[in-house]
Amino acid sequence: MFLAHCQAQRLSDNTIHAYVNDLRTIERIIRELLEIPRDQPIPIEDIDRNLLTDAFAEYAADHAPSSHRRCWAAWNGMLQHLVSHEIIDRNPMAQVPSANGNHGTSVPNALPPEAVERLLSTLADPQPEYRTDKYRQWWQRDYAMILLMLATGVRTDELCELNISSVSPTFDESGARTITVVGKGGKERKIPIEKPVGEAIDEYLVSRASRLPETVNDTSRNSFSRWAPDQPLFIKTDGTRINDTTLTSRVSIAYKRAGITGYRAKGSLNHQLRHTFATMMAEDPDVTVYQLQRLMGHNSINTTERYTRGAGRHVRDAIKRNPIYKMVE
Repeated sequence: MFLAHCQAQRLSDNTIHAYVNDLRTIERIIRELLEIPRDQPIPIEDIDRNLLTDAFAEYAADHAPSSHRRCWAAWNGMLQHLVSHEIIDRNPMAQVPSANGNHGTSVPNALPPEAVERLLSTLADPQPEYRTDKYRQWWQRDYAMILLMLATGVRTDELCELNISSVSPTFDESGARTITVVGKGGKERKIPIEKPVGEAIDEYLVSRASRLPETVNDTSRNSFSRWAPDQPLFIKTDGTRINDTTLTSRVSIAYKRAGITGYRAKGSLNHQLRHTFATMMAEDPDVTVYQLQRLMGHNSINTTERYTRGAGRHVRDAIKRNPIYKMVE
C-alpha cells in the first residue's frame, strides 16, 4: 500500500528502491529483537515506540546520519499512511529519535538508583514463569550481562566480544576477577570485578552447561575450564555468540519486567547502562575523572568529562566504590 502510494506521488525509482531497503532493514532488526522467524508475520500491535527506538538505535550504529534520516522518513511515511487508512491508531515514529547534525554526540540520562535496584532485584529473583520459560528467557545470562555492564561500564560491542579467556581470577581476593576488554582501536584494558559479579557469571555458566551440555568440553573441571578459551563468554539460546541486537532485546525486556520503561533514554538502552555506571562512580568525590577514563576506555579525557567529574586513587579502589556492589550484596 505504501509503495503504491509513493509511486502515485511520482517518486523516483531510486527513492522507492531506497525506501524498500530501509523498510526491510528495520524489519530484519525487529525480527531479531522479537526473535520472530522470517516465515512468520510480525504482529502490528508489537511495533511500538520502544521497539522502533531500539531498532533505529541498532541501525544508527553502522549507518551515516543521512541514511538514518532517510530510513526514519521511510518508516514515518509508511506508519502515517497506515494511520490515514485507519489500520493503526497512531504513528509511534513521533517519539523515535531521528538523526540530526549532532547525532551520536549526546549522552543519555542515567538510570536513578531506585530504577537500578528494581532492575537488578527483578533479574536476580525472577518470577516463576521467567525461570521456567526456557525457549525465550535465560534469566541467569541476562542478569550476568546487565550486572556486568552496570559494574564495569563496558560498551555493547566489548561485552559481545568477551571470550571465556577474557575472565581471569584475582588471587589477592577470593571471588574477585579481572576481565580483559578489547576496546576501540584494538586497545586492551583490564577491569576488576568484585565477588557478586563473579558469582553471577558463575551461575550463568552453570546454567549454560545444563542448557547446552553438548558444548561442554570437560564436566569435571571448574566452570571456566569447561569451554575452550576462545569460546564466547555470552551466547544466545542457540549457542552462538551474543550480538548487539539480542543484547538490546534482552535489556529492553528486563526494563519491561522491572517496570522501569519510563526511565529509558532516547537511543541505545545499552549505552544508558554505561552512562549509569559513569554517573554513579562520579558521585564519589574520591573517584577521579582519570580513573573513569581508564575504566571506560576513552582515548580523550574530554570524552570522559562529558559524563562527569571527580577526584581520588587507584583503579581497583575506584571500582570497589561502585554503588552497584551494595545493591547486590
